[in-house]
Amino acid sequence: MSASSSSPSSLQAPLPPPPPPKPPSSRRPPPPCWAHEETLALIESYRDKWNSLRRGNLRAADWQSVADSVADRCGQDPPSKTATQCRHKVEKLRKRYRAEKRKNNTRSIHHLMSNGSGGGGGLRFKIPTALRSKRMKMESAKEMEKRRMEMELKRTELILKSYRNIVDSVRSGSSGDRKRARSETRHSSPET
Repeated sequence: MSASSSSPSSLQAPLPPPPPPKPPSSRRPPPPCWAHEETLALIESYRDKWNSLRRGNLRAADWQSVADSVADRCGQDPPSKTATQCRHKVEKLRKRYRAEKRKNNTRSIHHLMSNGSGGGGGLRFKIPTALRSKRMKMESAKEMEKRRMEMELKRTELILKSYRNIVDSVRSGSSGDRKRARSETRHSSPET
């Protein structure tokens, strides 16, 4: 045996080959950050375009117009948001608005929708019919419960009135019996 065959380096396994390079990620880039002013400008621009289209659907050219309007309102040159980013942001705002409406807590997004004007500013999202029917059912149930309570109160008042009449009749009947008994004892005493 030679000295080279018994060396410790010959006993170690060869190193594995380096890993193959990773293919480019197929994930989308993260969504852009929207400043509050940009969001307000987007809502105003979308509302204006939506109203000019008689509340119709916006097409690609319309979304580009909205993106340009957002850039103009925010004083950005070149525009920082694309038409697609504007469309996605409006869709997310709609979803968030609907979720808040479902929870009956519209305060958090209401300030975005009103933009200080106190009302919806003409921009309205459709409320699902299921939510409207649920609200109507709740109002109907409240009204029925109110009527039931009123009827229960009337019933209780009638029962109380009946009890009073019974007590009054018992009083008048028993006081009449006492008077008769007294008058009979007075008339019978002198005769004996």
